[in-house]
Amino acid sequence: MRLLLFISFALISLTTSAQPSKVSFGKVNKLGAYELGASFNDLKVLPGFKYDTGRSKPEKGINVGKIIDKNVFEQATIQRLTFHKNKLVRISIIMGDPKYTEEQTKALVAKQYGDPGGKQMFGDNLMYMWPGSIGTIMILTADGGRQMVTLTDNDNSHFVE
Repeated sequence: MRLLLFISFALISLTTSAQPSKVSFGKVNKLGAYELGASFNDLKVLPGFKYDTGRSKPEKGINVGKIIDKNVFEQATIQRLTFHKNKLVRISIIMGDPKYTEEQTKALVAKQYGDPGGKQMFGDNLMYMWPGSIGTIMILTADGGRQMVTLTDNDNSHFVE
């Protein structure tokens, strides 16, 4: 009987943690030194900023830049900044160390926004998420199995890819 009760509780817990959260984490508009809505012209002058011609689509109003340095989370990172119509709409910070775990990455974001609880379903993926009124943070897997923290604004009108 106890085993059946334990299995039932475990299944309910797993199901609950996979459901979208109704919790909001406030504004959720900053990641590292970057704030959603910042101007392309203001950020393209940052030290180490490189325009990414391969990912940019100027004819659609999309400009992408990247910065490789240690200024975010006190470790080597690749910071990818995506702009639509000269407004920052996505910030992705890829951990340089492929041994950096998802739980370590979650802890970094939780320092600023709090614990997101269990993973949530987004499309076909189960991931940690911090939904807010302005943007949503997600932890994703990047190239080479590295961890990536992505903050995307909640205005879907800029998705033209």
